[in-house]
Amino acid sequence: MPDTSDTGRPGGLETGAPQARSVSVLVLLPALNEEASLGKTLAELRTSMRADDADTRFEVVVVDDGSTDSTRQIALRDGAVVLSHAATMGYGGAVCTGLHYALSRGADLVVIMDADGQHDPHGINDLIAPVLRAEADVVIGSRFVGGRHYRASLGRRAGAAAFRFLLSLFAHKRITDTTSGFQCIGAQALRQLAGTYPTDYPDAQVILQLILSGMKVIEVPAVMRARTAGTSMHSWLSVFRYPPRMLLSMLVVVVRVATRRIGAGSG
Repeated sequence: MPDTSDTGRPGGLETGAPQARSVSVLVLLPALNEEASLGKTLAELRTSMRADDADTRFEVVVVDDGSTDSTRQIALRDGAVVLSHAATMGYGGAVCTGLHYALSRGADLVVIMDADGQHDPHGINDLIAPVLRAEADVVIGSRFVGGRHYRASLGRRAGAAAFRFLLSLFAHKRITDTTSGFQCIGAQALRQLAGTYPTDYPDAQVILQLILSGMKVIEVPAVMRARTAGTSMHSWLSVFRYPPRMLLSMLVVVVRVATRRIGAGSG
């Protein structure tokens, strides 16, 4: 279980006074050894949230995934809530911890973004707007829509194309950016994912699960910047492990959903 004793100042990065009809948005940043970039990322978040609607309340949560540097101390210094793992659990484990916390806080929306500065916090409004308008349950910030051209390695492009194909095959929906870590999750999807979010390679599998369970998933254009410092939560071994494990996990989702539907029909 994560150590949640370092909860910082939950109100330190909120905007506007709490109001009866305000929307609670929890911004979740999984972080592993991000001391070189986390402070700048949190500063950008503060700037972007000052311009938001006063009826929107923000709480910023950093899940320190067993960092050995000053990631935890920087997050606390800058007013974020910090949830600490005693050992590294990986990206999925960090997100899972944050989703459970968001559920316990009664958050209306959860925005997931990288702690390393690759995502532009000024794009958060574009993510949350469709959910607030009840046009989507989950919004993905895509690097490949809206005329944007993101340069990825050949291996990454091939993998992305393969998972786009599998999502189209299994879910009959085209998602251009299946590995985007910039997402907004609405309350209904949050309740589902808090109990089912995988700790290992949680990308296309999660999108497939959401779509097959009836959630509406859409994409909006998003800026993806180059990492300038820090440590990726994906090791180089994941380049070899990721494709077969993701394929297997997607097949498991399909079988589980089909079994559930058969059971409901026979009942």
